[in-house]
Order: sequence, then structure tokens, then C-alpha cells
Amino acid sequence: MADTVGSNRLLESEDIPNERKRTTEENFCEALTHGASYLERWFDFTENNVVRVLQHLSLNTLPTFQQLVSVCNALHLTAALNMDALYDEFSSSKRHWNMLYRWRKVL
Repeated sequence: MADTVGSNRLLESEDIPNERKRTTEENFCEALTHGASYLERWFDFTENNVVRVLQHLSLNTLPTFQQLVSVCNALHLTAALNMDALYDEFSSSKRHWNMLYRWRKVL
């Protein structure tokens, strides 16, 4: 946010000619457009994106078992893991997940 305030001050400054302000703003908008185009071209924003699925493991929310299954599917681990055993481990460790979640809020 500090950068936004600084940018606004630059573009609203009386010391800088209007033509230079306009050019600066156009250059910034062009760079932003190119950046967005690059991301759209090279980054997978679909539901199948591995990074999107791995977000379930963040400390912002407690994952559900179904979310853990989604992570296992995305990482191609379902053949190597016993899903019944995973459910047992998940259920027995849920108390620890809750404790981690509460500590995250404190810190």
C-alpha cells in the first residue's frame, strides 16, 4: 500500500510535467498488461492446477479429508498410499491440526 501512495504522489505532483506523468502512467499500464498476458499464457488457473490444490495445506484453514484426497490425487500419490489408513491418520491427528490452527492465530 505504501507503494500505491508513493505512486499517487508522483502522478499528482506539481513538479512533474503532465506529459511525463501521462507517459509514466501509460508505461505502467502497458507493463501491467504484459505481465497479466504472460501469466495467462504460462500459468494454469484451472481447478486442476497443482499449486491451487496444494493451497489446502496452508495454515489459513483446516483441511478436510476430501481436500487431502485432492492433494494426493494432484501429486499422483493415491496408488502409493492406503486411503483407508490415510483417513485413520487424518482422524486421529485432527486434534493436532486444530491446535496448529489456533497457534497460527496467536502468532
